[in-house]
Amino acid sequence: GNVDGFNDSYTWTDNVFNAVADTSTWILGEYCFVFNPTEGAGEDNIRLTREFVLIDKAPLVTIESPIDGDIVSGIVDIYGTIVEDRELSHYNISVYPGDADFRDFSKRLEQKTVYQSSGFDNELIYQWNTTGYDDGEYLIRLAARDKAGNRDLSGDAWFGGDDSEHVIRVFIGNTKAGILKYKGVPGKGLENAPGLQKPFNPKSQAGKHAGKKK
Repeated sequence: GNVDGFNDSYTWTDNVFNAVADTSTWILGEYCFVFNPTEGAGEDNIRLTREFVLIDKAPLVTIESPIDGDIVSGIVDIYGTIVEDRELSHYNISVYPGDADFRDFSKRLEQKTVYQSSGFDNELIYQWNTTGYDDGEYLIRLAARDKAGNRDLSGDAWFGGDDSEHVIRVFIGNTKAGILKYKGVPGKGLENAPGLQKPFNPKSQAGKHAGKKK
């Protein structure tokens, strides 16, 4: 049966007809729009149909790796998950300074938007080259919209998996000085200390033993 309709005479402008339907009271699911105009001479065999789906559930996103609080360096592989029941429109992965408002897109340091129809589970979505950045805190944000334009930001952006946005904070530590500073080692001028500008060796125990006497 019909859920909405228009049976009045309309004046066409440049062969364009416009109508608006309020879908707020409709049940979610599949629908078909039938366009069946009648010409003045009584001809009624003009009929066009368009199928569409009414949904209101937005995609759920999670940054799987790295995780919040990680120390990263060099080329960082970022993995993510997007759960979408119907059809995805696109997702965006962005990097911000650590103290930035991640809803202010002008603060992005770099970003990528990917248009695709389906979600995915723990896939590589971006490779971030951190070697051109200073040691310090940065934000990584993943967000998505479905084909209907739905995006849910009502959850906790720092939680992940509960709405269409997930944000994590990571620390770039490309030098020994950066790692020591991140671990809270006291001392002024660490960034200028001899030998601490060298690239950080992930197997190094410097951060664990810094400030301790043997």
